[in-house]
Amino acid sequence: MRTIHALWLRNIRAFARDKIRLVISIIFPFFFIFVFGGIFMNEFIENHITYMLAGIAIATVFDFSLRISSSTIDDIVSGLMKEVLV
Repeated sequence: MRTIHALWLRNIRAFARDKIRLVISIIFPFFFIFVFGGIFMNEFIENHITYMLAGIAIATVFDFSLRISSSTIDDIVSGLMKEVLV
């Protein structure tokens, strides 16, 4: 369990250090709400923000998990994962 926590903490620290990725991950959901929200405004959808909220949450989680998995693959390629698991 300590290994998983250490790898998670390492990825969170790397995420916090990369200011551009941090700002984009904060702005991305608001971009979808305000820019693409106008597309879904019609008489059939009562509240377009609640309609889009599930998709935005899934897209944010998917983006974060994709970045974590690619860093895990980089750790395997570089040999860091072998040292951690040993």
